[in-house]
Amino acid sequence: MRIDYLYIENFKCISKLEISDLKDLNVIAGINGSGKSSILLAIKILLSWFVSRLKNPKGNGLPIQENDIMNGKNFTLLKIRLTDGTSWQIYKAKRTYREPNQEKSDYSQMNKLCNKIAESLDHGNSNIMLIAPYGVNRIVGETPQRVRKTNKDTQLDMMEVSMTNSVNFHDFFIQFRELEDLENEKMRDNGFLQEDIRLKSIRRAIQSVFPDYGDLKCRRSKPRGFVIEKNGEKFDFKQLSDGEKSYICLIGDIARKLAVTHPSLENPLDGDGIVLIDEAELHLHPSWQRKLIDNLRRTFKNCQFLITTHSALIVSSINRNKGDKLVLLKDGNGFVKDNVNVYGKEVSKLLTEIFDMESLRDPDVQEKMDAVWRILNKGVSESDELKENMAWLHEHIESSDMFFGLVNRQKFINNKQNEKNK
Repeated sequence: MRIDYLYIENFKCISKLEISDLKDLNVIAGINGSGKSSILLAIKILLSWFVSRLKNPKGNGLPIQENDIMNGKNFTLLKIRLTDGTSWQIYKAKRTYREPNQEKSDYSQMNKLCNKIAESLDHGNSNIMLIAPYGVNRIVGETPQRVRKTNKDTQLDMMEVSMTNSVNFHDFFIQFRELEDLENEKMRDNGFLQEDIRLKSIRRAIQSVFPDYGDLKCRRSKPRGFVIEKNGEKFDFKQLSDGEKSYICLIGDIARKLAVTHPSLENPLDGDGIVLIDEAELHLHPSWQRKLIDNLRRTFKNCQFLITTHSALIVSSINRNKGDKLVLLKDGNGFVKDNVNVYGKEVSKLLTEIFDMESLRDPDVQEKMDAVWRILNKGVSESDELKENMAWLHEHIESSDMFFGLVNRQKFINNKQNEKNK
């Protein structure tokens, strides 16, 4: 199952947004304050009720707070529909708002689906769709040196949907060490290594995305901790950069959760799930940003991803021929770009067309250049103002900048035209 349809009205800064025919890979782009994170929060709230009712038929999901209602509006309405046709909606009105034809929250179809899934699990179906949100604060703190408390690793434990936008990968390391302990214990008892399917999934996912990295292990001798190979050399995991740690943990954690929620699959990475990633480019070098979408698509081929980004490099990887969808947000309104091909487009054009940047240069430099062109476009090739601006530009930017060549060309054209006019 996937999310097929989403409707958001009067939520945070989003006045009205309707997205149909969501794809396996959906990218939400826009400037700060346009509502990207609000979309993911709305989805989290909607899915939290699904997860809660899976765990408990009378469970409650995340509430819509009154301050979530858009300023100047009296209510907010969130709707979702899955690809199997199951839909539900959440309605929240201000306490002072009373209208006879108010909408109502409706979980009836969702409850039936949850009951159906619960019965299926009771009758031996061991796989369940993963729901995994990753907020903007993806924290890779100190890796645990000892496992003092057994970590929960049931299927439903994998699906924690909370209001916080923070993710701590502590549980990832705890379970990784637990699984290694079990793997080592079986090897001592049996005399041969029988690789744990969950560890195998984590290692396979990391190797898929990071071919130069591998063999993540827990070191039990002092200094205790986790080690990983990078370009054939062993490193303490703590020695890696924040970007490396965050990205490796994100990929490893998705793989871990898929392995727990899909225990009967020969390759749990083929399991299905809905994964939300806020600001997917966080801490990533541009070269990694460029490969992010292909890495997610290739490694977790049956998962649906909904990610937000400020990165033009990620946007340029959106391939409509592979079914990707781009949702562009401006002032709380969404524009689905199904028919616009951004794949492989120059980053400079995406920054101006998608992210509304007026110029790619420093504002002071651009101001001086604009002044130069205003003078040249009037047919003037020599003036005190022109000399002053050109002197400033020669002082502050490289003489090899193509701007100077274009200026000289325009001066030549102006001089030729002025001679002709005489």
